[in-house]
Parts: sequence; C-alpha cells; structure tokens
Amino acid sequence: MSAERKKSLITTVHNQRKCSQVAKAAVLSSAMLARKNSSSRGPPGSAATFGARESIAAISDMLSTQHKKPVRSSYVESERVEWALKIACTISMITVCLHTPQTIEWFPPLQYIILASDFVSVSIFMLDSVLRIHYERIFRCDSSYLSNRWSQFSVFISVIHLLSFLLHVYQLIDKFFPFLHLDYRLWYGAIRSIRPFIIIRLIPLIVKFKLPKNRIEQLLKRSSQQVKNVTLFFVFFMTLYAIFGIQLFGRMDYHCVQPNTDPNNVTIMDLAIPDTMCAPNGIGGYECPAPMVCMQLNLNAKGEGFYGMFNDFGASVFTVYLAASEEGWVYVLYDCMDSLPSYLAFLYFCTLIFFLAWLVKNVFIAVITETFAEIRVQFSEMWQKKEVTLDEGFRKRLEKTEDGWRLIRLDGEVEMEGPKQKLQAMLRSMYFQCFVIIFVVLNAIGNAMFVYRHDETDVPRKHNFYIFEVAFTILFNVECIIKILCYGFRNFIRRGIFKFELILCIGSSLNCVKFFYDRNYFTYFQTFRLLRLIKASPILEDFVWKIFSPGKKLGGLVIFTIAFICCCSAISLQLFYSVPNLHHFRTFPQAFMSMFQIITQEGWTDFVVEVLRATDDNLVPFVALYFVAYHLFVTLIVLSLFVAVILDNLEMDEELKKVKQLKAREATTSMRSTLPWRLRVFEKFPTRPQMAAMKKADSDFPMPKVRGSFTHQFAVDHSLETTDLLDTEFEYPKRLMKAAAKRKISKHACERDVSELVKCRHMLSALRNCTRAPPRLASEHFETKTFVWRLLGCYLAAIRLLIGGYLAAVWRLIGCYLAAIWLLIGGYLAAVWRLIGCYLAAIWRLFGSYLAAISLLFGGYLAAIWRLFSGYLAAI
Repeated sequence: MSAERKKSLITTVHNQRKCSQVAKAAVLSSAMLARKNSSSRGPPGSAATFGARESIAAISDMLSTQHKKPVRSSYVESERVEWALKIACTISMITVCLHTPQTIEWFPPLQYIILASDFVSVSIFMLDSVLRIHYERIFRCDSSYLSNRWSQFSVFISVIHLLSFLLHVYQLIDKFFPFLHLDYRLWYGAIRSIRPFIIIRLIPLIVKFKLPKNRIEQLLKRSSQQVKNVTLFFVFFMTLYAIFGIQLFGRMDYHCVQPNTDPNNVTIMDLAIPDTMCAPNGIGGYECPAPMVCMQLNLNAKGEGFYGMFNDFGASVFTVYLAASEEGWVYVLYDCMDSLPSYLAFLYFCTLIFFLAWLVKNVFIAVITETFAEIRVQFSEMWQKKEVTLDEGFRKRLEKTEDGWRLIRLDGEVEMEGPKQKLQAMLRSMYFQCFVIIFVVLNAIGNAMFVYRHDETDVPRKHNFYIFEVAFTILFNVECIIKILCYGFRNFIRRGIFKFELILCIGSSLNCVKFFYDRNYFTYFQTFRLLRLIKASPILEDFVWKIFSPGKKLGGLVIFTIAFICCCSAISLQLFYSVPNLHHFRTFPQAFMSMFQIITQEGWTDFVVEVLRATDDNLVPFVALYFVAYHLFVTLIVLSLFVAVILDNLEMDEELKKVKQLKAREATTSMRSTLPWRLRVFEKFPTRPQMAAMKKADSDFPMPKVRGSFTHQFAVDHSLETTDLLDTEFEYPKRLMKAAAKRKISKHACERDVSELVKCRHMLSALRNCTRAPPRLASEHFETKTFVWRLLGCYLAAIRLLIGGYLAAVWRLIGCYLAAIWLLIGGYLAAVWRLIGCYLAAIWRLFGSYLAAISLLFGGYLAAIWRLFSGYLAAI
C-alpha cells in the first residue's frame, strides 16, 4: 500500500513539474508574440519600446509566481490581529512622545499610564511574534518567519519595546526603593530613540500594494539608481570644496584682541566688539585698529563655534554643507576675507553657492520629479479603477433637454416638480450666482476695512461691524436653507461645495454669539467665505482643481511629511532630553518646533551650533552627522516631492497624451517635415504672392510657407468629368473680373475675354464628351464635315492655351530661379562677411583679455614685491 502511495506521489510531482514547464512555455510564447505585435505595430518610436518592456515585465512577474504556494488564510492574518497591531503601534508612538521627565513633572500620574500602555503594546507585539513563529516555524529554510526582512524588523522592534518597558520598571524601582542603589541615569533612556521606527511597521498595515514583489523591487532599484547617482554627484562636490577649504584657508585663529590678552584664557572683554578676524602682517587681510593687536588664540571647537572652521576634513565638510544651505554663509565669507586676501574668498564661495546651492539642488528636484513620474506610470494600474460603480465613477449624465444636449449631475440635480422646479431654476440662473458673488465680495471688503486703533473708538466700531457681520450671516444662512429645501438634505450633503457652505454657515452662526465674538473663536469662518470666489473664475477654478483635486497624492504626501517630522522629533526628544543646558528637547512640542525649524532653514545653523555646544565632545561628530542627514533628506527629497506631485497634477493624463499624439501623427502623416531646397526658396519671398495655408493641420505644428501657384498644380484634382468643369468654369472669370476692377481694365475688354474663354471651355467639354462617346452616337449628332472642323478648332485652341501656359510657367520658373540664386549669393556673402567680422572681434577681445591679464598679474607681482620689501624695511 505504501509503495503504491509513493508511486502516486512521484507521478503527481512529475505531472506538476510538467504542467509548470508547459505554463512557462505558454507564458514565454505569449509574451514574445505580444512583443512582436507591439514592435511591428505603429510607426517606429511610438509605442514599441513600452510594449516590449511591459512584455518582459510580464514574463518576470508570471514566471516568478509559478512556484509560489497559494496564500493560506490563518489566524495571524485576520483583521482582528491587524487592528490590534495598528492600535499597538499608535499607542507606542504616543507613549514615546510623552515619556520625558519634564512632561511627567507636569502630570505625575502620567508615568503609570505610560507604563500600562507600554505593557499593552509590548504584549501585543510579543504575542504576534510568538503566533507567527508558531505558524510559520523558525527553522524552516524557505518559508520560515525570520527569512523575511519585515519579520526580522518586527522582531527587532518588539525586543526594543520589551527593553524599554523593562527600563521603565527599573526606573520606578530605583525611585521607590532607593536603598537598592540601582543608580538609574537619564541617558539610559536613549534606548527609546529606536521606538519611533515603529511607524515603519505601520506602513504595510495601512498601505496595500497590488503590484508583484518582483515589479516593486525592479521599480525601487530603477528609481534608487538615479537618486544614488545625484547623491554621489553631491558628495563629490562636497569633498572637493572641503579639500579646497583646507588648502586655501586652513586654521583661522587670528583675532583682534587687547594688547595684554592671554591666548590660552580669553574672555569676552578681551575681544573686539564685534569679534573680528584679522591677518598677520604681510599676508593681506584685515588690520586691527589701534590699540587692538592681531593675536593667535588657542580656542577649541566649541569656542570657535564649529561653523566656519577649516581645521580638518570633518570640520571643513560641515562648514561647506552649512554654507551650501545658504544660511549664514556670508559671515564665513567675511571671516575668510578678514583672514586672507579677499579674492580667494570671493572665488571660493561664489563657485560653492553656484554648484552646491543652485546646481545640485535643482538636479535633485529634476531627479525626484522624473522618479515620481516613473513610479506613477508603474502604479497606474493600481490607481485606475477597474470596477466603476454608479456612485463613484459617473457623476454626470448626458440628457436631451429643451435647450439641447446637457450634462446633468447625478448627485443632487434631481428634477423637481411644482414650486421646487422654479426654485431650482432660480438657483441655477446666472443672476442668482452673480448676486451671491457680489455679496461675498462686499463681505470681504467689509472685513478688510475694519481697523484696530487700540483706543476708545474701537468699541463702537466693533459694534457696528458686529451688526454688519450678523446681517451677512443671516443672508448666507437663508441661501443655505433654500438649497436644502430645494434639493433635500440627502442630496445637498452629497455635494462637496455644499458641505463647505454648510460648515461656513454653522461657524459664522456661532461667531454671532456675543461670547464667542468677543473672544474671536470662530472669526475665521467668515474670512473663509472668500474662497467661494474661486467658483467665479473658471480659469482659477480649473487651476485649483488641477493642483488640489487629487487629494490622494497631495494629501498622502502631507501626511507622510507630518509623520516623518513626528518620527524624527520623537527620536530627537529621546536622544537630547537628558542633555544639560539644552531647552529645545524637553517636551514633544518643543522638539517638533525645533525639527520643523530645520525644514524651514530659517536660522537652523545657529540652532545646530547651539546643540553641538551643549553636547559632549566625544558625541559631537555623531550629532552633527544626524542633523546634516536630517536636513539633507527633508530639503532635497521631501520638499522636492511636493514639486514633483504638483507637476504631476498639472501634467496631462496619459490617455489624453496618447490621443493628442495620434491626432498630431494623423495630421502630419502625408506631410514632410522639411521641403526640398528648390521649394524652400519661396519662404524668402515677400507675402505679396498668394501663399498656401494648411487648413487641417493643428496649430501646435508650424508648417513652412509654400507659394499657392505651386501647390495648385498638386492640390487641385483636374477631373475629366463634365460636372467638375461646370463647377470650376466660372471661378476663373470671377477672378478675372476682380482683377479688372483692381487694375482698372476696360469692362468691355474684360467681358470679351471672359466670353471667349467660356466658349473655349464649352468646346473643350464637348470635345471630351465626343471622344468618350461611341462612334454611332457621334454620327447621329454631327455630320462629318462639321465634326472635323470643330475638332480641328478645338485642338488648335487647346494647343494655343497649352503653349501659352507652358511659356508663362517657364518664364516664372526662370525668374524664380534667378531670384533664388541672387538671394543665395547675397546670403552667402553676408554670412562670410559676418563670420570674418566675428573672428576679428574675437581675436581682438582675446588679445585684449590677455593684455589685461598680463598687466594685472604683473601689477600684482609688483605690489606683492613692494609690500614684501616694505615689510622687510619696516622689520629692519
């Protein structure tokens, strides 16, 4: 029995492998066929590249999922466990922000609340880890719990939470049982600085990715490569200017001090006010006024202030980065100008600001924008709605009304009957909309005209303004009530603009209460009425809609920025709350404001220098690296994401781009982008001859000018049908009459020429009809002699017209070629003359520049020799 079972299992495994190979072959064949079709479809360069790339991605995704086991539903992946983890992550983030000595001093029972909350969160984390280890095993090779990086991070965070909880218990034991001499220190709490990373574990619980793992890894690899390249570009220039700073400036420790100053013990009373750098005699820099002397002082890094130091490579890199942020760099420039010749400082800092502050920052913005666009293209399948419901996808419906076809909204524009129908017509009318906009403008003007003088006249003025505001509030409340009665509250609350108006009405009504009005609690609601004017301008409304309507992207980015600042604030809070004489990280609001100040870059260098001065000397490099990394990430990546999102919102949709490209391709399919040289000559002619205009081409694509007499030979279809001749036989006489009126030709002569021409064309039409008709019909209608004479006359007239047309065309062509040759020769002569003049001017300028440089260099050398000689004479 066991042998048969073993045989059946071997057969099953063999069949599974065979099916897997067949599936792989089917995937490869279908993908290669799709790639062939995409490459052969359309013009070159249109969409073949995208199709090939998508087919390759499809191969990797489908082949990577062949050996994966189906997802099993288990108790560790239930919604209850997921909600418990979300609650535990939130509790942990809140408690780590509140766990500081000063916060606990304000509310002592808070430490017990924090202890109980930490116990709940740690219990949930440890229970989740134990359950997952029991379910997925820990020593299995392929699908063990610790083989996944997310699982490794979860275990690490759980252990950190457990250590933090035990440390809190240790602190309470040392507080209530001092005879044990446990000796708890505040800096032990630095272990809690790792706990804010719990927000990373919250990301996969909230954000659900619908792309395969291989596609996400490929996307991250492709996008991170560009960020890596531009980061290396930035690091290269940082290193280059740090080395330049060491070689050019070095240690600048000469200050203007009192004559009897001890260089090892300097006080503020010994320094100049303000503190001024100087240069020794003969170097070229600032010279101290009497009775001050220039003396080299022995100051440490905290005494010098860290910023503006080029003593070693680390200090030089820190100074270069702070100067590249364009905050306080001018003071470093002044110190360098005082310590050394000014032209070195000018050249160094001007190039530093150009390369690091302007070039690299804009390159970062460009790379982030391109990376975000690529991510958006890859995630377009996830963002698109695959199943569109009536409430979410379709907001308008095309219906035929008395005024024609109109788009009717489905979420509030319900047609009523009776008095409500008239009320709806009034609300939709242009007069009512203009009436509301006028009153909104009047309300805004009234708000702007209020003045506070801070004397006894403010009381009657504020009372009058209160009556004014109550009147406008009643007016807008009546408008809101009319809309609710017209549409019904359910249909009214569905519209976003109506929700906004209802909130404004509620807030403005509360502001009319005298208690709230005197304290200005709800004054902002009456100011927000001005936002209703956006609906008055369609251009402004469309622009605002393009920027702020995708709330999923812009709102998500705002939430990400706030969460990132909160996480970094909590980390800084736990790292620096125990530092003495540092009051920026005592509580979470102070830490949040400090980290937000770094994002704004307003005085952030003074803040960092103050933190470095309060920190221990052994930890200064790590603290400086922490703040530099934070500033680099938030200013060059996070803030660049806002630019990328706004540009992405203003950019046209992918489908609209494809439609526009197809239209442009259709409009230019039968056109050449450039005309031959023999036809491009006509662009140089004046516009007196009739020039052809392309009617069916888009205005986005400019076309070259072509003479109408030339295009007429190709654009007009000379048909042999009589109807075509009848349609066009009166066009030329009309033009001839107009020309006669312009050129003042005799009317009788013109009519005679027209009659002869009409007769000739009738003869030609009869000739063509006769030559097409059978011989039997010709013998019935015409006799032989009459037919021969008419035939001969028609041929003679046709030959005369043909010869005259050819002669005129040859004469015009010869004239055009002569004019073209003349223009070409003149253009070449003018170009040669201009080229010779440019070369002569360039040679003259170059020669002048060399002379000026030589004279300046020689003058500099003479001045330096003279100063040196004078210095020696003075020394002797």
